Amino acid sequence: MIIKPNIREFFARVIIPIIAWLAGIILLETFLKTYTSVMLSIEGLLTLIILVYVCGTYISIYSTKWAIDKEVISRTHGILAKRKDYIELYRVVDYAETQTFTQLLFSVKTVIIMSTDKSDSEMAIWGIPKKNDVIAQIRNKVEQCKKEKRIYEITNR
Repeated sequence: MIIKPNIREFFARVIIPIIAWLAGIILLETFLKTYTSVMLSIEGLLTLIILVYVCGTYISIYSTKWAIDKEVISRTHGILAKRKDYIELYRVVDYAETQTFTQLLFSVKTVIIMSTDKSDSEMAIWGIPKKNDVIAQIRNKVEQCKKEKRIYEITNR
């Protein structure tokens, strides 16, 4: 199973910075009317910063994907240099779903997978459509993997 972030995750990440940029431009227009050259320089700098942020966010989102097979969950990300992180399914111990305010607006969520792995104890899968029940699919694969490897959880109550 391959998971890629939904386009709505991009909008959820850039909406607040774009609103802040627009507010900054409006404030500059209001308070620096007499200093036209200074105002244009600051507006240009703010526009350049927001463009770099938006492009970087787009590249970051679309260069990331997760693969879930019968033994591992892997995350691949990067453009010029690729990095691949793994979590063994038998090490997964818990799951969580989170939504930021902007993710709520755009109907996407983040699923966090917690494991006993020392180097990478949490893996976040973001940009998942709100209605997609990824946790149930992962849970089934985790249970199947633990049965195949004969790994049982011992609890002390």
